[in-house]
Amino acid sequence: MRSFGFLIVLFGCGGASTPPDAPPANPPAPTTAATTAATTTATALPTPSTPAAPEGPPVPVATASAAPSAAPSASATGAPVDPPSGTPGANLNVASMDVNGLKVANLSCRLDDVGLMTAAILIGSLAKQKAAFKACGNDQPKIEWTAAGGKVKDVKVTAKNATVEKCVARAMTGAPMAVEGRCSATLVLDR
Repeated sequence: MRSFGFLIVLFGCGGASTPPDAPPANPPAPTTAATTAATTTATALPTPSTPAAPEGPPVPVATASAAPSAAPSASATGAPVDPPSGTPGANLNVASMDVNGLKVANLSCRLDDVGLMTAAILIGSLAKQKAAFKACGNDQPKIEWTAAGGKVKDVKVTAKNATVEKCVARAMTGAPMAVEGRCSATLVLDR
């Protein structure tokens, strides 16, 4: 009897199979007439078309190309290139800058040492004379100067009239300067 009990236990469990009435692990999605009708209708719909362009003048269209252009070329020479106007041998050129309320245009300098903030430091030094410059009148005088020993020297001013020229030259001469070299610029003096 003992061996018979062992056989019942062995064959009676049925092993690791699922019970006969259990659903499969991944049942297929049910298909009904409604599902089939919705799929058929969705595929039968017309595709959206581009709306008709409004009548009127043609609208310009921008296009771009990723094709490579001619390679840029550059050549280096031993001497610095002079800007079209300004200081000969300039190594600092700034089109326009406003520092502490003083606007300077066409700054061109040949300096002994040029760094990242040189233009701001230079114009900041001139801005200490802002009140004196503004008192000279509403003009845009072109100035040229040499900075040496912490001071401005050899000032040349070209303005609309001699009074403005003398006033700006007086304000520039002896002004403190944190850089050394030769510069030219246009002061934008508007009250």
